[in-house]
Amino acid sequence: MAADESGYWPIEYVKHKWGFTSTGAEQIGVLFNVTDGPLKGRAFVWYGSWSEAALPMTYDALVALGWEGKSLPTLKTDLKRGARAIGNFGYEEYGGKTRLRLNFVNRARDIVFSAPMVEKDFHALGARVHKLIDRGAQVRKGEDAAHAADDGDDDIPF
Repeated sequence: MAADESGYWPIEYVKHKWGFTSTGAEQIGVLFNVTDGPLKGRAFVWYGSWSEAALPMTYDALVALGWEGKSLPTLKTDLKRGARAIGNFGYEEYGGKTRLRLNFVNRARDIVFSAPMVEKDFHALGARVHKLIDRGAQVRKGEDAAHAADDGDDDIPF
């Protein structure tokens, strides 16, 4: 297998078609071009399904591309070529082979996590981080703790 190309990469909408799976389930296939990152210039098809379990992901993906979410027939006019989104790419085993696929489509302005952080999680994180800071763990090796944050440089250290 080549280098790991999984991750979140910018994509833009090209076109879509309607069809059925081999088991007769309705699907929408959406063609995307990847616009940056290691997959730049490659095209991928994402398949959305309409089962009750899959509907939230399909709905969110299409809304991310500009669909108003009211009626399927409006997809043709709501989705515009070049609409930008973020694709979540990962590997899957299919037919005895490993392949890279476009798993999810997210709004281009979304920050995506596996699970959201709720208030109690944030407080627990804060307590843990403050303990680390109190121990001096934020100081890079070889720096003087008293002067580490007082160098007048607020930029990222690279």
